[in-house]
Amino acid sequence: MTHIVAKYEAAVGKPPAQSRDSFTFEMTAGDLAASLKGVSGSAVSRVTPIYSTALIELSGDEIYFTTTDGVMSIVRKAHALVAEGAGKAAIPTETLAKIVARIPPAAVVVVMIYDGDMTLVCGDSSYAFAGLFAGDFPPVAQERGTSSFEVDASELLRAIARVKSSMYTGDSRQAIVGLCVRSSGDGLVGVGATDGSTGSRTHISGPAGIDVSVPPAAVDALISHLPKKGPVVFHASEHSIGIEAAGFRFSSLVGGSRFAPYEPLIAPKDDAVIVHVAKADIVTALERVAIVTGEGVGLVVTAEDGRLTIESEIRALGAAATGSIGHEVIPCHVTGRAIAGVTASFLLRPLRATNAEEVEMHVHRDAIYVRASDGDDIVMGRRVVFANKDDL
Repeated sequence: MTHIVAKYEAAVGKPPAQSRDSFTFEMTAGDLAASLKGVSGSAVSRVTPIYSTALIELSGDEIYFTTTDGVMSIVRKAHALVAEGAGKAAIPTETLAKIVARIPPAAVVVVMIYDGDMTLVCGDSSYAFAGLFAGDFPPVAQERGTSSFEVDASELLRAIARVKSSMYTGDSRQAIVGLCVRSSGDGLVGVGATDGSTGSRTHISGPAGIDVSVPPAAVDALISHLPKKGPVVFHASEHSIGIEAAGFRFSSLVGGSRFAPYEPLIAPKDDAVIVHVAKADIVTALERVAIVTGEGVGLVVTAEDGRLTIESEIRALGAAATGSIGHEVIPCHVTGRAIAGVTASFLLRPLRATNAEEVEMHVHRDAIYVRASDGDDIVMGRRVVFANKDDL
Protein backbone atom coordinates (compact mmCIF):
# COMPACT_ATOMS: atom_id res chain seq x y z
CA MET A 1 0.00 0.00 0.00
CA THR A 2 1.30 3.44 -0.91
CA HIS A 3 0.81 6.14 1.65
CA ILE A 4 0.71 9.82 0.83
CA VAL A 5 2.68 11.76 3.38
CA ALA A 6 0.91 14.97 4.28
CA LYS A 7 3.05 18.08 4.55
CA TYR A 8 2.45 20.35 7.50
CA GLU A 9 3.72 23.86 7.94
CA ALA A 10 5.21 24.88 11.28
CA ALA A 11 2.90 26.73 13.59
CA VAL A 12 3.15 30.50 13.37
CA GLY A 13 2.19 33.21 15.77
CA LYS A 14 3.61 31.48 18.86
CA PRO A 15 6.50 32.79 20.94
CA PRO A 16 9.77 31.09 19.84
CA ALA A 17 10.11 29.35 23.21
CA GLN A 18 6.76 27.62 22.73
CA SER A 19 6.80 26.91 18.99
CA ARG A 20 6.61 23.23 18.08
CA ASP A 21 7.85 21.43 14.99
CA SER A 22 5.89 19.69 12.25
CA PHE A 23 7.24 16.86 10.08
CA THR A 24 6.26 13.45 8.72
CA PHE A 25 7.93 10.13 7.97
CA GLU A 26 7.15 6.50 7.06
CA MET A 27 8.76 3.34 8.40
CA THR A 28 7.75 -0.27 9.00
CA ALA A 29 5.95 -1.06 12.23
CA GLY A 30 8.70 -3.56 13.07
CA ASP A 31 11.41 -0.91 12.82
CA LEU A 32 9.37 1.58 14.84
CA ALA A 33 8.65 -1.03 17.52
CA ALA A 34 12.34 -1.98 17.71
CA SER A 35 13.35 1.67 18.03
CA LEU A 36 10.90 2.30 20.87
CA LYS A 37 11.89 -0.91 22.63
CA GLY A 38 15.55 0.00 22.16
CA VAL A 39 15.16 3.13 24.28
CA SER A 40 12.74 1.73 26.85
CA GLY A 41 13.76 1.63 30.48
CA SER A 42 15.04 5.18 30.91
CA ALA A 43 11.66 6.89 30.33
CA VAL A 44 10.16 6.12 33.70
CA SER A 45 8.78 9.11 35.60
CA ARG A 46 5.09 9.86 35.97
CA VAL A 47 5.86 12.62 38.47
CA THR A 48 7.71 14.65 35.83
CA PRO A 49 5.86 13.87 32.57
CA ILE A 50 8.69 14.90 30.23
CA TYR A 51 10.72 11.94 31.53
CA SER A 52 7.99 9.59 30.24
CA THR A 53 8.44 10.75 26.67
CA ALA A 54 10.69 9.79 23.79
CA LEU A 55 12.25 12.66 21.89
CA ILE A 56 11.66 11.85 18.22
CA GLU A 57 13.92 13.87 15.91
CA LEU A 58 13.89 13.79 12.10
CA SER A 59 16.95 14.96 10.17
CA GLY A 60 17.02 14.09 6.47
CA ASP A 61 15.91 10.46 6.37
CA GLU A 62 17.40 9.64 9.77
CA ILE A 63 15.17 9.38 12.84
CA TYR A 64 16.64 9.61 16.34
CA PHE A 65 14.74 8.23 19.35
CA THR A 66 16.00 9.46 22.74
CA THR A 67 14.87 8.73 26.28
CA THR A 68 16.34 9.82 29.60
CA ASP A 69 15.64 9.70 33.31
CA GLY A 70 17.83 12.69 34.02
CA VAL A 71 20.84 10.53 34.91
CA MET A 72 21.24 8.18 31.96
CA SER A 73 20.04 8.40 28.39
CA ILE A 74 19.70 6.08 25.39
CA VAL A 75 19.66 7.15 21.74
CA ARG A 76 18.68 4.90 18.82
CA LYS A 77 18.92 5.80 15.14
CA ALA A 78 16.61 4.46 12.42
CA HIS A 79 16.01 5.28 8.76
CA ALA A 80 12.75 6.52 7.28
CA LEU A 81 11.31 5.03 4.09
CA VAL A 82 9.90 8.45 3.23
CA ALA A 83 10.53 11.70 5.10
CA GLU A 84 9.23 15.25 4.83
CA GLY A 85 10.47 18.20 6.88
CA ALA A 86 12.66 18.18 9.96
CA GLY A 87 12.36 18.82 13.67
CA LYS A 88 11.71 17.14 16.99
CA ALA A 89 8.77 16.20 19.21
CA ALA A 90 8.43 14.75 22.72
CA ILE A 91 5.84 11.93 22.60
CA PRO A 92 4.74 9.74 25.56
CA THR A 93 6.18 6.31 24.82
CA GLU A 94 4.35 3.71 26.91
CA THR A 95 0.98 3.65 25.10
CA LEU A 96 2.58 4.30 21.72
CA ALA A 97 4.93 1.33 22.12
CA LYS A 98 2.07 -1.01 23.10
CA ILE A 99 0.04 -0.05 20.02
CA VAL A 100 2.95 -0.32 17.59
CA ALA A 101 3.89 -3.73 19.01
CA ARG A 102 0.46 -5.02 17.93
CA ILE A 103 0.79 -3.92 14.31
CA PRO A 104 2.19 -6.51 11.84
CA PRO A 105 5.94 -5.83 11.61
CA ALA A 106 5.96 -5.58 7.82
CA ALA A 107 3.14 -3.01 7.72
CA VAL A 108 4.11 0.56 6.86
CA VAL A 109 3.08 3.22 9.34
CA VAL A 110 2.85 6.94 8.70
CA VAL A 111 3.94 9.21 11.54
CA MET A 112 2.67 12.77 11.24
CA ILE A 113 3.88 15.37 13.72
CA TYR A 114 1.91 18.60 13.63
CA ASP A 115 2.63 21.37 16.11
CA GLY A 116 4.36 18.85 18.39
CA ASP A 117 1.46 16.37 18.49
CA MET A 118 1.55 12.99 16.78
CA THR A 119 -0.83 11.05 14.55
CA LEU A 120 0.00 7.44 13.71
CA VAL A 121 -1.70 5.96 10.62
CA CYS A 122 -1.56 2.38 9.35
CA GLY A 123 -4.10 1.42 6.71
CA ASP A 124 -7.55 2.25 8.10
CA SER A 125 -6.23 2.58 11.68
CA SER A 126 -5.14 5.87 13.20
CA TYR A 127 -4.17 7.03 16.67
CA ALA A 128 -3.46 10.51 18.02
CA PHE A 129 -1.01 11.35 20.79
CA ALA A 130 -0.60 14.70 22.50
CA GLY A 131 3.03 15.68 22.68
CA LEU A 132 4.87 17.74 25.27
CA PHE A 133 7.02 20.75 24.50
CA ALA A 134 10.26 19.30 23.08
CA GLY A 135 12.22 22.24 24.43
CA ASP A 136 11.60 20.91 27.95
CA PHE A 137 13.29 17.59 27.15
CA PRO A 138 16.34 17.31 29.45
CA PRO A 139 19.75 17.76 27.82
CA VAL A 140 21.59 14.53 27.03
CA ALA A 141 25.21 14.26 28.14
CA GLN A 142 27.46 14.57 25.08
CA GLU A 143 30.84 14.79 26.80
CA ARG A 144 33.16 12.21 25.27
CA GLY A 145 35.72 12.44 28.04
CA THR A 146 39.47 12.26 27.96
CA SER A 147 39.80 8.46 28.00
CA SER A 148 38.25 6.03 25.55
CA PHE A 149 38.82 2.63 24.00
CA GLU A 150 37.17 0.31 21.50
CA VAL A 151 35.96 -3.14 22.46
CA ASP A 152 33.59 -5.69 20.96
CA ALA A 153 30.12 -5.50 22.48
CA SER A 154 30.10 -9.25 23.16
CA GLU A 155 33.36 -8.95 25.14
CA LEU A 156 32.01 -6.06 27.21
CA LEU A 157 28.73 -7.86 27.94
CA ARG A 158 30.61 -11.03 28.88
CA ALA A 159 32.78 -9.07 31.32
CA ILE A 160 29.71 -7.50 32.93
CA ALA A 161 28.01 -10.89 33.26
CA ARG A 162 31.06 -12.37 34.98
CA VAL A 163 31.23 -9.79 37.77
CA LYS A 164 27.64 -8.56 38.15
CA SER A 165 26.81 -11.08 40.87
CA SER A 166 29.27 -9.31 43.20
CA MET A 167 27.91 -5.81 42.50
CA TYR A 168 26.78 -3.72 45.45
CA THR A 169 23.48 -1.91 44.75
CA GLY A 170 22.70 -0.35 48.15
CA ASP A 171 23.08 3.27 49.21
CA SER A 172 25.12 3.01 52.42
CA ARG A 173 28.49 2.31 50.79
CA GLN A 174 28.77 4.79 47.95
CA ALA A 175 32.44 4.00 47.33
CA ILE A 176 31.62 0.51 46.05
CA VAL A 177 28.25 0.98 44.30
CA GLY A 178 28.00 -0.57 40.83
CA LEU A 179 30.92 -1.72 38.69
CA CYS A 180 34.48 -0.44 38.63
CA VAL A 181 36.15 -0.02 35.22
CA ARG A 182 39.82 0.68 35.90
CA SER A 183 43.04 0.36 33.88
CA SER A 184 45.28 -2.37 35.27
CA GLY A 185 48.32 -2.08 33.00
CA ASP A 186 49.69 -4.18 30.13
CA GLY A 187 46.96 -2.98 27.78
CA LEU A 188 44.15 -4.27 29.99
CA VAL A 189 41.18 -2.70 31.76
CA GLY A 190 39.73 -4.44 34.80
CA VAL A 191 35.96 -4.73 35.16
CA GLY A 192 35.17 -5.56 38.76
CA ALA A 193 32.65 -5.39 41.57
CA THR A 194 32.48 -5.97 45.29
CA ASP A 195 29.96 -5.83 48.11
CA GLY A 196 32.68 -5.30 50.71
CA SER A 197 33.19 -8.96 51.61
CA THR A 198 33.11 -10.74 48.26
CA GLY A 199 34.14 -9.59 44.83
CA SER A 200 35.13 -10.52 41.32
CA ARG A 201 37.14 -9.09 38.45
CA THR A 202 37.80 -9.84 34.82
CA HIS A 203 39.78 -8.04 32.12
CA ILE A 204 39.18 -6.62 28.66
CA SER A 205 41.62 -4.93 26.29
CA GLY A 206 42.02 -1.22 26.95
CA PRO A 207 44.44 1.66 27.57
CA ALA A 208 45.74 3.39 30.66
CA GLY A 209 43.85 6.29 32.19
CA ILE A 210 40.45 4.62 32.75
CA ASP A 211 39.06 4.83 36.29
CA VAL A 212 35.29 5.16 36.53
CA SER A 213 32.25 3.70 38.31
CA VAL A 214 29.22 2.44 36.39
CA PRO A 215 25.97 2.82 38.43
CA PRO A 216 23.75 -0.28 38.83
CA ALA A 217 20.90 1.21 36.74
CA ALA A 218 23.35 1.88 33.92
CA VAL A 219 24.65 -1.70 34.15
CA ASP A 220 21.10 -3.06 33.79
CA ALA A 221 20.39 -0.72 30.86
CA LEU A 222 23.54 -1.82 29.05
CA ILE A 223 22.66 -5.49 29.47
CA SER A 224 19.19 -4.82 28.02
CA HIS A 225 20.03 -2.41 25.20
CA LEU A 226 23.66 -2.72 24.13
CA PRO A 227 24.06 -4.41 20.71
CA LYS A 228 25.09 -8.02 21.25
CA LYS A 229 28.10 -7.88 18.93
CA GLY A 230 30.15 -5.47 16.89
CA PRO A 231 32.60 -2.73 17.93
CA VAL A 232 31.61 -0.19 20.56
CA VAL A 233 33.53 2.78 21.92
CA PHE A 234 33.62 3.19 25.70
CA HIS A 235 34.56 6.66 26.89
CA ALA A 236 34.76 8.12 30.36
CA SER A 237 35.20 11.48 32.00
CA GLU A 238 35.14 12.68 35.58
CA HIS A 239 31.36 13.08 35.53
CA SER A 240 29.97 10.66 32.94
CA ILE A 241 30.44 7.53 30.88
CA GLY A 242 29.32 6.90 27.33
CA ILE A 243 29.12 3.98 24.94
CA GLU A 244 28.66 4.38 21.21
CA ALA A 245 27.92 1.79 18.53
CA ALA A 246 26.34 1.83 15.10
CA GLY A 247 22.90 3.43 15.56
CA PHE A 248 23.22 3.39 19.35
CA ARG A 249 24.45 5.85 21.95
CA PHE A 250 24.30 5.49 25.72
CA SER A 251 25.40 7.95 28.40
CA SER A 252 25.14 8.11 32.17
CA LEU A 253 26.29 10.41 34.93
CA VAL A 254 28.53 8.83 37.55
CA GLY A 255 29.04 9.48 41.23
CA GLY A 256 31.50 12.04 42.44
CA SER A 257 33.60 9.62 44.53
CA ARG A 258 36.10 7.18 43.07
CA PHE A 259 35.55 3.47 43.45
CA ALA A 260 37.26 2.13 46.57
CA PRO A 261 40.54 0.20 46.11
CA TYR A 262 38.97 -3.24 46.15
CA GLU A 263 41.80 -5.08 44.35
CA PRO A 264 43.45 -6.41 47.57
CA LEU A 265 40.21 -8.26 48.25
CA ILE A 266 40.53 -10.10 44.93
CA ALA A 267 43.74 -11.83 45.92
CA PRO A 268 44.60 -15.29 47.27
CA LYS A 269 45.50 -15.91 50.89
CA ASP A 270 49.14 -16.84 51.48
CA ASP A 271 48.34 -19.97 53.47
CA ALA A 272 45.44 -21.24 51.34
CA VAL A 273 45.23 -24.78 49.97
CA ILE A 274 45.32 -24.81 46.16
CA VAL A 275 42.89 -26.99 44.23
CA HIS A 276 42.80 -27.54 40.46
CA VAL A 277 39.39 -28.71 39.25
CA ALA A 278 37.41 -28.81 36.01
CA LYS A 279 34.86 -26.00 35.85
CA ALA A 280 32.15 -28.31 34.50
CA ASP A 281 32.58 -30.68 37.45
CA ILE A 282 32.20 -28.04 40.15
CA VAL A 283 29.34 -26.24 38.38
CA THR A 284 27.41 -29.51 37.98
CA ALA A 285 27.97 -30.44 41.62
CA LEU A 286 26.90 -27.01 42.88
CA GLU A 287 23.77 -27.06 40.71
CA ARG A 288 22.76 -30.49 42.04
CA VAL A 289 23.28 -29.48 45.67
CA ALA A 290 21.38 -26.24 45.06
CA ILE A 291 18.32 -28.21 43.91
CA VAL A 292 17.77 -29.48 47.45
CA THR A 293 19.35 -26.70 49.51
CA GLY A 294 18.72 -23.58 47.42
CA GLU A 295 21.44 -21.39 45.93
CA GLY A 296 21.43 -19.03 48.92
CA VAL A 297 21.87 -21.72 51.62
CA GLY A 298 25.26 -22.11 53.29
CA LEU A 299 27.56 -24.84 52.01
CA VAL A 300 30.81 -26.18 53.41
CA VAL A 301 33.65 -26.84 50.96
CA THR A 302 36.40 -29.21 52.09
CA ALA A 303 39.60 -29.85 50.12
CA GLU A 304 41.76 -32.83 51.09
CA ASP A 305 43.15 -36.14 49.84
CA GLY A 306 42.51 -35.53 46.14
CA ARG A 307 38.85 -34.64 46.70
CA LEU A 308 36.74 -31.52 46.83
CA THR A 309 33.67 -32.10 48.99
CA ILE A 310 30.62 -29.85 48.83
CA GLU A 311 27.88 -30.43 51.38
CA SER A 312 25.00 -28.58 52.94
CA GLU A 313 25.99 -26.87 56.16
CA ILE A 314 23.59 -28.67 58.49
CA ARG A 315 25.07 -32.04 57.53
CA ALA A 316 28.65 -30.86 57.68
CA LEU A 317 28.16 -29.47 61.18
CA GLY A 318 26.54 -32.69 62.40
CA ALA A 319 23.15 -31.11 63.13
CA ALA A 320 19.99 -33.16 62.95
CA ALA A 321 18.59 -32.86 59.45
CA THR A 322 14.86 -32.88 58.96
CA GLY A 323 14.83 -31.65 55.37
CA SER A 324 16.74 -32.35 52.17
CA ILE A 325 20.51 -32.27 52.21
CA GLY A 326 23.19 -32.44 49.54
CA HIS A 327 26.62 -34.04 49.42
CA GLU A 328 29.00 -34.04 46.42
CA VAL A 329 32.55 -35.31 46.03
CA ILE A 330 34.67 -34.12 43.08
CA PRO A 331 38.06 -35.68 42.22
CA CYS A 332 40.73 -32.98 41.97
CA HIS A 333 44.40 -32.21 42.37
CA VAL A 334 44.98 -30.86 45.87
CA THR A 335 47.78 -30.70 48.41
CA GLY A 336 46.90 -30.13 52.06
CA ARG A 337 43.56 -29.67 53.78
CA ALA A 338 41.26 -26.66 54.16
CA ILE A 339 37.59 -25.91 54.89
CA ALA A 340 35.59 -22.82 53.84
CA GLY A 341 31.97 -21.74 53.92
CA VAL A 342 30.15 -20.29 50.91
CA THR A 343 26.74 -20.32 49.24
CA ALA A 344 26.13 -21.97 45.88
CA SER A 345 25.08 -18.70 44.24
CA PHE A 346 28.39 -16.99 45.10
CA LEU A 347 30.28 -19.50 43.00
CA LEU A 348 27.71 -20.45 40.38
CA ARG A 349 26.96 -17.02 38.93
CA PRO A 350 30.50 -16.05 37.96
CA LEU A 351 31.54 -19.61 37.06
CA ARG A 352 28.61 -19.93 34.64
CA ALA A 353 29.75 -16.76 32.90
CA THR A 354 33.33 -17.86 32.31
CA ASN A 355 34.46 -19.87 29.29
CA ALA A 356 37.35 -21.45 31.17
CA GLU A 357 37.59 -25.24 31.23
CA GLU A 358 39.55 -25.35 34.47
CA VAL A 359 39.66 -23.21 37.60
CA GLU A 360 42.26 -22.83 40.30
CA MET A 361 40.68 -22.61 43.75
CA HIS A 362 42.51 -21.32 46.80
CA VAL A 363 40.55 -22.66 49.76
CA HIS A 364 41.04 -20.78 53.03
CA ARG A 365 38.97 -20.73 56.18
CA ASP A 366 38.11 -17.06 55.52
CA ALA A 367 37.54 -17.18 51.78
CA ILE A 368 37.59 -19.09 48.54
CA TYR A 369 39.64 -17.41 45.85
CA VAL A 370 39.06 -18.66 42.31
CA ARG A 371 41.12 -17.89 39.23
CA ALA A 372 39.71 -19.13 35.96
CA SER A 373 42.14 -20.42 33.35
CA ASP A 374 41.17 -17.49 31.09
CA GLY A 375 42.18 -14.89 33.67
CA ASP A 376 39.13 -14.04 35.82
CA ASP A 377 39.57 -13.40 39.53
CA ILE A 378 36.68 -14.37 41.80
CA VAL A 379 36.71 -14.41 45.60
CA MET A 380 33.92 -15.70 47.80
CA GLY A 381 33.94 -15.80 51.59
CA ARG A 382 32.31 -15.03 54.92
CA ARG A 383 34.78 -13.38 57.24
CA VAL A 384 36.79 -11.49 54.65
CA VAL A 385 37.90 -8.02 55.84
CA PHE A 386 37.68 -5.25 53.25
CA ALA A 387 40.99 -3.69 52.21
CA ASN A 388 40.16 -0.22 53.57
CA LYS A 389 37.38 -0.02 56.15
CA ASP A 390 37.29 3.77 55.83
CA ASP A 391 35.93 3.36 52.28
CA LEU A 392 32.80 1.51 53.45
